[in-house]
This record gives sequence, C-alpha cells and structure tokens, in this order.
Amino acid sequence: MSEINGVSPASGPAQALPDAANRLGVQPVGKLLLKFSLPAITGMLVNALYNVVDRVFVGRGVGEIALGGLSLVLPLMTLSMAFAMFFGIGSANMISMRLGQARRHDAQNALNHGLCLLALAGLLIMGIELFFLENILSLLGAQEGSAALAYARDYYRIILYGHVFFLVGFGMSHCTRAQGFPLITMIGMLIGAGLNMILDPLFIFVFRWGVKGAAWATIISQFAAMLWILKFTASKKAVVRIRLGELKPSAQIILHIMSFGSAPALLQLAMSGVQLVYNTCMGWYGAAALGVANGGDIALSGMNIVGSVAMLILMPVFGINQGAQPVLGFNSARKSSAAYGGPIFWPSARPVVFARWVFSHVKSSPRVSYGFSPRTAAPA
Repeated sequence: MSEINGVSPASGPAQALPDAANRLGVQPVGKLLLKFSLPAITGMLVNALYNVVDRVFVGRGVGEIALGGLSLVLPLMTLSMAFAMFFGIGSANMISMRLGQARRHDAQNALNHGLCLLALAGLLIMGIELFFLENILSLLGAQEGSAALAYARDYYRIILYGHVFFLVGFGMSHCTRAQGFPLITMIGMLIGAGLNMILDPLFIFVFRWGVKGAAWATIISQFAAMLWILKFTASKKAVVRIRLGELKPSAQIILHIMSFGSAPALLQLAMSGVQLVYNTCMGWYGAAALGVANGGDIALSGMNIVGSVAMLILMPVFGINQGAQPVLGFNSARKSSAAYGGPIFWPSARPVVFARWVFSHVKSSPRVSYGFSPRTAAPA
C-alpha cells in the first residue's frame, strides 16, 4: 500500500477515537467551524484587548517614550512567535491529520516531539538573545541616543527569562485545539490575559517597577497559561497525552512537523521583517518629520499604538483561521470533501470584510491614540 501523508500504513493499526476528536469527521462542517472558531476568536480578542490595555498602563504609568521601547522589540517577539508557530502549528496539523487517519499513537508521538521542539527552541532563543542582546538591540532601528532603547533593554531582558513559557504555552495550545478541545485553549488564553491585566497595574502603579513590571507581569501570566495547557494535555481527558517517557526521537517526524508549520512561520517571519523596516523608518526619520529632538521615539510610540489597535481588528480573521485548521486537517486525512469549498469559504470571508470596513473607519481617526499617554487630550 502507498504511504498516506508521510506515514505508512505499517506504522500502526487504526485506533478508535474518543468523541472529542471523532466529531471532527462526523458533525456538519459549519457547526464545527462555529464550535472551533468562536472560542479561538474570543481568546484572541481578549489577548488583543490585553495588549491595548497593557499599552495604556505603560503609557500612563511610565510614559509615551516607554511605548517606543516596546515597539523596538516587537520584531524580536514576532520572530519568537514564528518559532512557536513553526513547531506548535506544525505539531497541531500533524496531530489532527493522524487522528483523521485513526492513528492515535502517531498523533501522540507528534505531540511529544512538538513539546520538546518548543522547549528547546525557547531555551536556544533565550540563550542566544541574552548573550548578544546589546548587539541585537543596536540593529532594531533606534536613533543614536534614543531614550526608548533603555526601555527596550529593561523590558526585553526580562521577557527573555520567560521565553520557554511563551513558546511552550502558545505552541501547545494549538495542539489542544487539534485534539478537539477549543474551549481548553480559550480558557488558557483568558487565564494569561486576565492575570496580566491584574498584575500590570499592580507592578506598574503600586510597586513602581515601570516597564520591568510590565515584563514580569507578562512572563508570570505566560507561565500560568502554560501550566493550564500542560496540565490538561497530561491528563486523562486529553485524546493524546504527553508521555515523554515513550518519546523516540525521529528525524522524519521532525521534518513533517516543520513542513506542516512552515507556512505560518514564514508569514510571521515576513511580518517581523516588515516591523523592523517600520521601526527603522520611524526611529531614523521621526525627528525630522515631527521637528523635535526625540521625534524618533515618539514616532515609535505611535507605531506601537497603531499596531495594538490593528491586531484587535484582525483577531476575528485569525480566529476563523485557527478554528478551521483542525477541521481541515482531520478531514483531509480522511479524504472527506465536505470540509472544502463553500462550507469553509463563506464563514471565513465575513470577518475579512468586517476587518476591512473597520480599518477604513479608524485609519485616519485622531482618537486612536487617546488614552495611551498621560499628556494626550481628548480630541474635539
């Protein structure tokens, strides 16, 4: 018999699947898309809202120049997300496809590999970027003597200490959704965002830790979200569970995970490059454009605000995308044509139209930046 999606039929017998996974190939696609996309949209909207609120806390508690520091390290954080998607979404896609083939053992093997790859990537990124931090920060687009650079250094050094938490938590959340548990993933997002919104004002306004407080709030929240996801994935409720004792490293599985996750990772990598170009333009030409000495830092702060609001608008689109992935992966492995074409296209098109409409109404509004700075007055 021929090999199916990179795994031969001899790799193991077909195994009966629990209802949580089996419904991916039984229930109507429209219903599945709703069940999987709504929790994803909710979780991502809450995370995007947290980003906006976090910027408000930093802008009002530390100053608008601190927002420029956060903007400087955004390309690095997007690059880290690319690795999280590379191994996280890659593992999730492989899990949903193996479950679609009723190969539960292969799905579990993919989960074990994904966890190890995410943890290893987090440790490597943390070690390399901490060692070369000063050299890396000098390449991020800040003008010479930029005050934002000091904020970026203080913030990102602490963020790096919790890099493993972010990669493992974010990456494994996709694997949980791929097993048929979108609500578990959503709860993990809500835990992280909710805890962050509680700790941010505490660390910034009460303890007076400045951007360091925002960074500590972020990594503590990421740790809590990671624990939630890992606790569920190791429990008996999961369709495939973490069993590192049964891990048998396989170059073939790693290559399959990388191939499945390459598309979203490359998109994030491109986004990181675009953010770097934007920061460079803002940092170097902001002073001349605004006519003030620290114009570069102010322009970087403006980019940070715009980026936060833009992500809030785009979250419904990303939620639909993430909700559709397990459905498509499972049914493609079963060679089911029901999950293609109209059933997926039309629901997916609506949030794209909505996002375009919102962008057209807010792109020139002066109210976008209101509330982020202690010196920002409400526009008339």
